[in-house]
Amino acid sequence: HLIEIRRDLHRHPEPAWREFYTTCRIVATSNSLDKVWATLVRGYKKPSALKIMPTDAAAINTGCGVAGADTGPFYCPADQQVYLDVTFFEELTSRFGGGGDFAQAYVIAHEVGHHVQKLLGIEQKMRQMQQHARILADRVQHHRVIELGGHLADNVDALRLQLFQVRQ
Repeated sequence: HLIEIRRDLHRHPEPAWREFYTTCRIVATSNSLDKVWATLVRGYKKPSALKIMPTDAAAINTGCGVAGADTGPFYCPADQQVYLDVTFFEELTSRFGGGGDFAQAYVIAHEVGHHVQKLLGIEQKMRQMQQHARILADRVQHHRVIELGGHLADNVDALRLQLFQVRQ
């Protein structure tokens, strides 16, 4: 995977070290997910890139448009890239008390799950259904189905990651 990280790690060593550690975990998680999905989905292609949003950026340009700093992690189907936000991971711990390696892996698996939905054509079919929906409630329901699909993929990935770790 192509991982983009800050180039000024030497200027802010302590936060940079935490960011580097997080980046290493992201790469390891991504590599594990790619191995798992390659066994489950014929012709699986990994996301074109995992991009870590700069911590000091107000916004970032993506194939899906401009994403603000408060967007959090997401998958962009237009450029098939996963965008991750290190500050989101830190907030999971500081604000919600739910951070840690497993929580970060779960978030990454969720976004890669949306990529798998795109590869399988599920994302496009759901978007078409959204476009044809006449009632706002239907649109919300279709969005929930897409999110539930992402969570289903998370659970498969989490189980496989745990089994992979047990075997090693």
